[in-house]
Amino acid sequence: MRRNMIKNLKIESIVTFLYAVLLIMLPFPKENAFNITLMITATLNGIYFYKEGKLIKPENRDYTIYLFINVFFFGIYVMSYFLSHDKVSAFAVVIKKAYFLAIPLIIFIGPILSEATLNKIFYYFVVNLFLLSFLGLIKSYYLYHIHFYDNYSYDTMLNALGIHLTYYGVLVVFAIYLLLQKLFVSHLKKSKIKIVFLLGFFYFFLIIMATRVNIVLGVIITLVVLFRRFEIKKSLIAFLLFLIISVSFLYLSNSYSATRFKNVFYSETGSETDLTFREIHWKSVLNSIKSPQAFLFGNTAGDKQLKLNAEYEKNNFHGAASNYNAHNQFLEVLVATGFVGLIIFLSNFSLMVYSSFKYRSFALLILQIIFLITCFTESMFERQLGIITYLTINSLVLYYLTSNKKNKVQSSII
Repeated sequence: MRRNMIKNLKIESIVTFLYAVLLIMLPFPKENAFNITLMITATLNGIYFYKEGKLIKPENRDYTIYLFINVFFFGIYVMSYFLSHDKVSAFAVVIKKAYFLAIPLIIFIGPILSEATLNKIFYYFVVNLFLLSFLGLIKSYYLYHIHFYDNYSYDTMLNALGIHLTYYGVLVVFAIYLLLQKLFVSHLKKSKIKIVFLLGFFYFFLIIMATRVNIVLGVIITLVVLFRRFEIKKSLIAFLLFLIISVSFLYLSNSYSATRFKNVFYSETGSETDLTFREIHWKSVLNSIKSPQAFLFGNTAGDKQLKLNAEYEKNNFHGAASNYNAHNQFLEVLVATGFVGLIIFLSNFSLMVYSSFKYRSFALLILQIIFLITCFTESMFERQLGIITYLTINSLVLYYLTSNKKNKVQSSII
C-alpha cells in the first residue's frame, strides 16, 4: 500500500509538471508539441485513474455537467459532419472540436490539484510569457531596424511572434489579471517590485501589439480588479489615472495603436472602415441561414464557408477569395450548427459564470469575461490555439474548485 502511495505521488508530481508545460506551450505556435504533451498527460492520468478507481463524487457535479455540455457541443459537430457535402473540411473542423471532449476529460481523471500547486503552474505560465514577449519585442525591433517593414505595425509583431496577436493578447490579459491579484496578496517588498515591473511590461506590450480588443480588455480587467480590491473612491481615482495615462500615450503619441482605434470608425482614404467590414461579415452569416433548416442546424461544418463566400460575393467583398470566417464566434457557431449549437455553446459560458459565483472564483469569472468579449470580434474557437487556451485554463481551475470543498479563493489568485 505504501509503495502504491509513493507511485501515485510520483504520478501526481509528473502530471503537475506536464500541466505547467501545457500552459507554457500555449504562446508557442507549435501545435504538435502541445498534442504530444497532452497525450502523455492522458496516459499518466489514465494510469492514476485506473489505480485509484476514483468515481465521480458529489462535489464534482458541476464539473460533470461541464463535461456533458462539451460532449453535446462536440456531438453537434459530429452530426454536422454527416450532413456536410464537403467531408474533408468538415472532418478538419471535427478534429479541432475534439479538444472540447479530450482536454476536460483528461484533467477530470487526473489527480486533484492543491491551490499552491495551481498557483505555481500559473507562475511558470506568467514567467514564460514574459520571456517570450520580451524576445518577441527584440525581434520585432530588429525587423523594423533592418527595414524589413516600412513602419512598426501589427504585422511587425505578428512576424516576430509567429502567432495570431488576438490569441496571444488573451494570454497577456490573463497574465495581467494573475499579476494584479498576486500584487494584492503579496506581503514581500521584493515580490511586489517584480510584479509591478511585469505589469508595466505587459501593459506596454499590449499597446505595442495594437490589438484593440485586448487593449480594451486590459483596461476592463484592471478596472474590475481595482474595484474589487479597493474602496470605490480610491479605485475610481486609480483607474482614472491609469486611463488618462493610457489614452494620452495612445492618441498623443500618434502611435500605430492609436491609428488602429481610429480605423474602427474612420478611414483616411475614404474607403470602408473596420466596422464596415465586420458588418459585412456578420450580415453575411445571417443571410446564409434564412431557411428554417439552416437556422436550426446551420449550414454544416463542411459547407459553411461556401455559403459565407457566396454571400461575400454578393457584396463584392474580398473575403470570399481569402475564405474569411465570421469574425464572431457566436455567429460562427450559428452558421455551422444553427440555433441548437449556439444554445449548447452559450450554456457552457452560463455554467462557468454561475460556477464562478458559486465557488467565489474570480479567476474563473475573468476567464469568461476575456473570452466572451473576444468572441464578439473574433472566431476564437476556430483556431486550435483559442480552443486549447480556453479549455486548458478553464478545466484546471474548475476541476480544482469542484474537487476541493474548503477553498480559500478570497485570498488567492484563483
